[in-house]
Amino acid sequence: MSKVIEERKILREVFTLTRMIIFNLRAFLDTEDYKYFRRAYRLVEYSASKPRYSDNMHGFRDLFNNMKKMHEMLESRNWRLTEEEYSKLSEQVTYTIVRANLIATGVNFRLKRFKA
Repeated sequence: MSKVIEERKILREVFTLTRMIIFNLRAFLDTEDYKYFRRAYRLVEYSASKPRYSDNMHGFRDLFNNMKKMHEMLESRNWRLTEEEYSKLSEQVTYTIVRANLIATGVNFRLKRFKA
């Protein structure tokens, strides 16, 4: 497989993965069901374990660190938050969605450039 085709394949996978992270974080905010946060966190961990993915996600380190801090906080509180803590978590999740959208937009732009 040529290098260009391989890179394009990786970018498509990264784009899909990023959109899945966004979907799960939005679902978490909409439903307040922590299973969606856990799914998003697992997807971020998976991306971090694949250097070829995380290298193509500019801004990924910030997203990963943000998700990791939120996950650690939730674990330390046994996934039970006060209203104030949940409010702060919601703000951080919203920021993380924005960060993931920026990553997805950048990857999408690079994908479109390949089509030219």
